[in-house]
Amino acid sequence: MELELWSGDWGLPSVNCHCLQIMALTKFNNAAVKFNFSNNPLRSFCFDLPVLKHGNKTVIKNVNEMRTFLKLQNFNLDSKLSKKDLSDISAYTSMVTRKLEPALLYLWWLDEKNFIDFTRPWYAKHIPIPGNFFIPGKLQARAEETVKALYDSVDESLLSNLIYSDAQKCMTLLSEKLAENEYFFGKNPTSFDAIAFGYLAPILKVTFPSSKQLQNHLKACTNLKLFVERILSKYFLAEETPKNKPSEQAQEPFSDDDFPNKWRDIILSALFASAAMFSFAFFNGLITVFLQ
Repeated sequence: MELELWSGDWGLPSVNCHCLQIMALTKFNNAAVKFNFSNNPLRSFCFDLPVLKHGNKTVIKNVNEMRTFLKLQNFNLDSKLSKKDLSDISAYTSMVTRKLEPALLYLWWLDEKNFIDFTRPWYAKHIPIPGNFFIPGKLQARAEETVKALYDSVDESLLSNLIYSDAQKCMTLLSEKLAENEYFFGKNPTSFDAIAFGYLAPILKVTFPSSKQLQNHLKACTNLKLFVERILSKYFLAEETPKNKPSEQAQEPFSDDDFPNKWRDIILSALFASAAMFSFAFFNGLITVFLQ
């Protein structure tokens, strides 16, 4: 089994919350899954990662599907939990998905300064040609659509404050739940620990140039901070290669010097992108060619 992933930075094995969740789930289960930090969602035509390939098939795209898949392979972190704990896991999973995921989407893609100076350059630098010229825009559009669907009745001028306030309240509740425990439901990790880790780790580690209130709040929740760092040190030391470790260069805004031969790359990437998108549309029946 091979897991296609976004690569890491700032001391994280991956910068993407969903990649982190699936990686943590496989690590906690000690499942034999190969991590491939390809940064290339075009391989699966889904324009995003993670994607798990099993044989010649793409079978997994999110942590819930991965959890179900691992159960079929006789890996189940939650098998010894009580009915109450399982019910609590469902409730807490719903809470963090509803409160922390929109906050991360806003930080990465909808905060204008972060997107222009930080997110778009990072993805453009790491995604192979031709995807680096159009995938960041697709990811931003998808993030905007998701956030607006969740906060459709909120005035845009109030949106960021409400999202960050919801996320801070969520982290406070998580801190109270974790208390002095190593994991949220005892001494051993559960599926929820993988999910919570995936959301909390980027908030703690990624050096966004704007909107630092979530990171500051998480650092103030000392037990959550230790929870993230404990999982990183225990399960992900092998993935923290020199390339993935934080550096001064990684924390500075990217400049045009990062993109030599810019016009040549733009022209070539446009040709490759057109060919890739036409092939995708043709093989999925979106385009029909009539021969006379």
